[in-house]
Amino acid sequence: MKLRLVVFIGILSVMNLFLSAQSSWREGYVIELNGDTTNVLLKNTPNKSRFLNVQVKKEESSIRYLPQQLKGYGFYKGKSYSSELIDSLFIETLVLGEVELYRHRGDFFVRNQSKNTLKLSEGTIEYAGEGGFKRKNKQWKGALFEFLSDCGVVLEEVQSASLNESELTHLIIKYNKCKGSYFKEVKSGIPKLAINYGVSAGIRKSTLKVFNENYLAGILNNNYESSDLFFGLSASFLFPRLSEKSHFETELRYTASRYTNFVTNSPPGSIADQYETIHDIDFIQIPLSLRYYIIRDKVSFFVQPGIAFSFVTNFSSNILYDNITQSFITTENRDYLDIIKRFFTAWVRTGVTFQVQNFEIGLIGELFSPITNFVVAPDGFISSLKQSSIGIIISLK
Repeated sequence: MKLRLVVFIGILSVMNLFLSAQSSWREGYVIELNGDTTNVLLKNTPNKSRFLNVQVKKEESSIRYLPQQLKGYGFYKGKSYSSELIDSLFIETLVLGEVELYRHRGDFFVRNQSKNTLKLSEGTIEYAGEGGFKRKNKQWKGALFEFLSDCGVVLEEVQSASLNESELTHLIIKYNKCKGSYFKEVKSGIPKLAINYGVSAGIRKSTLKVFNENYLAGILNNNYESSDLFFGLSASFLFPRLSEKSHFETELRYTASRYTNFVTNSPPGSIADQYETIHDIDFIQIPLSLRYYIIRDKVSFFVQPGIAFSFVTNFSSNILYDNITQSFITTENRDYLDIIKRFFTAWVRTGVTFQVQNFEIGLIGELFSPITNFVVAPDGFISSLKQSSIGIIISLK
């Protein structure tokens, strides 16, 4: 199973290299210098690259545009960018209207219909002399109030505001509503939080390692293996306004495993001693993880590190012992291991997903590495549980 998993992950990695060489395109638009808007396919580049240029698909080729060559561009159901404020950069458009709001990294820009532009930047004021101090520069608040004070926005609101997208967007929208003019919050179609639900299933291979420190050491095997089905329900928490390529995920997963081993020993005075070891373990796992899409498109590739909490719901561990001599057979049923009912493991998943209408369907490979011991017995047994799995995931978008 481990070799198969390595091969599976290797195949996914090769697919990732192949997909990386392909262009990832999304529906969008460009605004020409003359004001005309054209529907196009835009390359879905990382956010940090979108400020410098935009790549537009033209049949079998593509054209790269600089900020000096377009007024702006945008993705449908996504972010939009303008070059009208800074010639050498596309900056993100947040609100359009009589007064507009733009953003570039930590700086914000407010512009009115007269094309007067105010830059809002929160630096620091530092005095290094005796009794020196260092504090945030709040001068942007006075400048913004002067810009908005003729309608709807009061000084107390500006003074209590922080220099962030949410609070500035609220102030600009309030001003435009007061003016009774048309306005548009560009990200209004992008939810702040989205929750997707899904299911998972597959085959899990696990190895239970038992380290004996009593008279059974050297008689019983140390490794027990089991291959079992697993089933899970998942919930993904997406923040589309913050990131299009990552989200948090949790899952509730059930697995039932049986580990068995049979050993025959020939001690002096007996024909044979037979030991059949049986461990039955049912547990629920709750992985908590961050999924990051290396490629996010109709065919996507992701990595997903996290930690998995496990809770044992049913456990039994027994040794069936037969002592066979020429005269008779003695049979005993002995308890073997005790259980720690809660343990956790480091966990990583990688996979490739496909968009099929409103569903995301994926092939996954997983590895679990124990952080804490799995079971301990009072007479000197210590065990750990290593796991790997392959499977499918299906989520509703």
